[in-house]
Amino acid sequence: MKQRTIKNEISFEGTGLHTGTHCRVTLKPAPSDTGIVFVVESEKIPANVDFVSETTRGTTLSKNGITVRTVEHLLSALVGMWVDNVIIEVEGPEIPALDGSSKIFAEEINRVGVVEQDKEVRKLTLKDPFVKEFGDRKLISYPDSKFSVSFAIDYEDRVVGRQFLSIEITPENFLKHVASAKTYVFERDIKGLLEGGFSKGGSLKNAIVITDDGIKNPEIVTFDDEPVRHKILDLLGDLALLGRGRITFSIYAEKTGHKHHIEFVKELKSRIVSGNELSIDDILKYVPHRYPFLLLDKILSLENDRVLALKNVTYNEPFFVGHFPVEPVMPGVLIIEAIAQAGGFMLLSHIENRENKLVFFAGIDNARFRRPVKPGDQLIIETILTKKRGSIVKFRGVARVNGQVVAEADLMASIVERR
Repeated sequence: MKQRTIKNEISFEGTGLHTGTHCRVTLKPAPSDTGIVFVVESEKIPANVDFVSETTRGTTLSKNGITVRTVEHLLSALVGMWVDNVIIEVEGPEIPALDGSSKIFAEEINRVGVVEQDKEVRKLTLKDPFVKEFGDRKLISYPDSKFSVSFAIDYEDRVVGRQFLSIEITPENFLKHVASAKTYVFERDIKGLLEGGFSKGGSLKNAIVITDDGIKNPEIVTFDDEPVRHKILDLLGDLALLGRGRITFSIYAEKTGHKHHIEFVKELKSRIVSGNELSIDDILKYVPHRYPFLLLDKILSLENDRVLALKNVTYNEPFFVGHFPVEPVMPGVLIIEAIAQAGGFMLLSHIENRENKLVFFAGIDNARFRRPVKPGDQLIIETILTKKRGSIVKFRGVARVNGQVVAEADLMASIVERR
């Protein structure tokens, strides 16, 4: 299956749902392996969970102090219509609300059409089920031959009550069953939302208003079970933040919102596999390090510009003897080294005569240590190539434990000949 982008440029403009500000977005075709990238004030913000800064009443992405709000409806349309690569230029603080759904985005994408590109699509797959619970709310992902979403909501309300829908996500199904589902709000919550700085651009034309007696604006309703369909729409938009690739597993969600979705995606991301799994024997063929300085145990997934690696942190590690022996903590510099080795593996695995090459690191930027790594932890390391010019390369590395980021950094390296 090939990657896809839109055939022609598309623009949308209108009022932002929460800011009430006039906004404009322009979607432009993008080369293979670009992914979905927002461009705001010349800042490029990838549609990736690592850049989520807020999840109250919508999903906000931020980078270097630049933000774009309420991205989920547009992202949902891109996921639903199987658009893998696109540049989204944003004028204003928010994506236009339009009619409160993904319908106009999806229909315009369908109108201009999509084109298959030269490279195969990256398939996002799972080996094992994953469950994330939040009290009585939950999200479950499980291996499947297709991508389907099942969602259940349950309000103590006679108008909405309990609703459930399960649907396979294809462009045809998305257009027919999901795209037109508008956002909704309970009338009793509107005053609080406005006082909190939300829903300034909301109206009876772009949001279904639910009262104690019924629906205040039934003329804009498309489906009898529109709330649960809009929940699926929102979830699809948040799942887009797994990063570049096409989802090929299924998900069940119960009573969840943006905050839960983003926490789920953060942990799910470290469980995604694509490409071939490689053992320690394969690692030894690529990486020049040996005990006690080899810090990788397995390659979970290998692609041209991405590697997912595993490091089991055991009490027998030699560094624990002297590094906080009473309260063992893995040195942060060694976590960065593990990231560097994963990146080195990624680079060497795709060049000829690699046995005659070495990867020397020339720079580390934006290094952050988020939480300690202790014996018994399993370190999942993701490295993504961000720039290549001749023998000089840059990549971003993120290390996680149980889905939580423990360290991250941007690294620069040079591929050189062995002496």
